[in-house]
Amino acid sequence: MDKAGRDLNEVTVTAQRPSILEKGYYRGQAAAQDAWNSPMARAYFLDKISLSFSSSVTAFAGTKTDFSINWITRGHDSQFAPYGVLTVGGQGGPQVSGDALINFSAGYYATSDMRSLQRGQARDGLLGWSTYGSADAGLGLGGSITGSVGFQDSPLVSRPTWITGGIGIGASIGGGATCGVSYSWPIVPSQFKR
Repeated sequence: MDKAGRDLNEVTVTAQRPSILEKGYYRGQAAAQDAWNSPMARAYFLDKISLSFSSSVTAFAGTKTDFSINWITRGHDSQFAPYGVLTVGGQGGPQVSGDALINFSAGYYATSDMRSLQRGQARDGLLGWSTYGSADAGLGLGGSITGSVGFQDSPLVSRPTWITGGIGIGASIGGGATCGVSYSWPIVPSQFKR
């Protein structure tokens, strides 16, 4: 064997050990992530925060339209830019009312740890079918209390995704309570293709 071959056989690879500072940084980062995703943190600061504008007209049966921006606060799909969503629903119940409201809501994803979800799963859970219920009252000015549950596929027969509650205030006349089914689409489709 020539000298070049002998030199090649003598090459060894050594891995550089992380410094004490690097170890401390990674351990601190892992501890911070565990704390942020703990049940206690999720109880005080929910997985999703939303701001929306909605309008509805109901005379025992009616429709509701909602334009929302949604911030996912933890997991692979959290980001600074909110996700824009358009939701249209049909509803019915003992209610005669019309309103145009600004809504504030927050919710949980139906999982014990947001980090367990695949990338895009929480984001895509903002879309598709949901069921919801609301109670409304107003006389010129009023508001509503709303709760909803999203589903991966068909409502009530597939796994739930986002469980959300919120309040709305604004122009409102009439009152009552309704329940309904809605479907959501992306306002900016490119947000949901990454």
